[in-house]
Amino acid sequence: MNEFESSVELKLNSYIKNHNKSICEYKFIIAISGGIDSMALLHCLHELRLSFYTVHFNHNYHHQSKKIARFLYNLPQDYDLNKHFNIELDLSGAKNFESEARIKRYKHLRNLRRRLDCDFILTAHHLDDQIETLHMKRIQNTHWSNSLGIREKIDFIRRPLLSISKQQIINYAKEQKILWKEDPTNTDNSFMRNRVRNLELPKIVSLKPQYPSKLLSQQIIDRDRFDKIVDEINDTNFLINEYRFGISINANQFLKFSKVGKRLIIQQFIDKKFNVTPVQCSYSNWENLFIYLKSNIKRTTLFSLSKQISIYRSRSAIYIVNNTALRVDAININSRCNWFDGIFTTAETQIFKKYLDKSMAILPKDIDCKVRQWRPSDSYVSATSGHKRKVSDLFIDKKMNYIQKRIQPIVVDGNDTIVWIPGLAHVSIKSNSNYRKYLWESTKC
Repeated sequence: MNEFESSVELKLNSYIKNHNKSICEYKFIIAISGGIDSMALLHCLHELRLSFYTVHFNHNYHHQSKKIARFLYNLPQDYDLNKHFNIELDLSGAKNFESEARIKRYKHLRNLRRRLDCDFILTAHHLDDQIETLHMKRIQNTHWSNSLGIREKIDFIRRPLLSISKQQIINYAKEQKILWKEDPTNTDNSFMRNRVRNLELPKIVSLKPQYPSKLLSQQIIDRDRFDKIVDEINDTNFLINEYRFGISINANQFLKFSKVGKRLIIQQFIDKKFNVTPVQCSYSNWENLFIYLKSNIKRTTLFSLSKQISIYRSRSAIYIVNNTALRVDAININSRCNWFDGIFTTAETQIFKKYLDKSMAILPKDIDCKVRQWRPSDSYVSATSGHKRKVSDLFIDKKMNYIQKRIQPIVVDGNDTIVWIPGLAHVSIKSNSNYRKYLWESTKC
């Protein structure tokens, strides 16, 4: 075993938490491009006699795409693989090719890991990739918390070559006579990374040889600062409540964190709760969110973080909301009917009875009852006073926040006339000989 293979094996062993299990008992997925970096990692794992699958993402971006895919097609027989996957990505119309390609690749990798029951996903990012990334963040004047570079560990993803230089990889590949295919787009300097790699960094390093070391040293400082915030987040009890439309966390616990901490908390809960693509937000949008959350005024709308996710603050809670899940169509109330995080049940009765508990109602059997969301124009005739009243005024009396208003069930008849506001008000209705009893059980926000 040579030095390169020893370094990789040492790294892989450092990822093992169950020390009763050998590294040889683990299963890996390796993302390979056909280039020298991933082919060197593939060859190394084969030499270490580890169990792994390979996956290649064909972006169909250049004239060599199909040729590289064919080259990788023979990998299973060459390396005694479990299986090789070739996945074609549709990136037509992508506004940011590199960003959208990366998001799609990692989504496929995570799904494949679950399906194959593998322990880790491995990528061949190396030290030179790290330096390039740190330099790009610097010239973009990115906030320090977004300038931490490539992470060696994230979820089930591991990057065992991240402390190994490109030259070390080249030396290993030549020594082992590894075959690879060069991506022709690597010389296309219209891509920012290629421009940095091929033109900018070599010029800077020739004038300032210590520049890469300074970037890496600053990264260590920033990473330590970042990790302390993460540790504080992990040690905090946010008093989480889960709903069909999202989650809420304690506002006081959330607001004690810095802006970086708040952003991390929101991103962390989005990752855990929602099956959506990662939220891509500009710095200014995050700043506007923090102003929205800090303000003492009553909030009558959600703050849109992305097309899929919104944030809301009530007096005591911060809500992270899936926009789609907070919009529902009207549904018929049957013998057992779910509505957000509550449930309707019904029972037959011939006796009309008035209930003080507004979670129960007796309604004429011939009414085709539906439940829908509140509309600002809604009004009803109170069963208590007999007077017409706006539902919005009722909400004000009950001190309901915006989320509570959105998920409050409004029961209507076939003419869309309100006949009951479960938990809040009974409505004046005409008498009838046959009735149905309705019960509403709710998880309060």
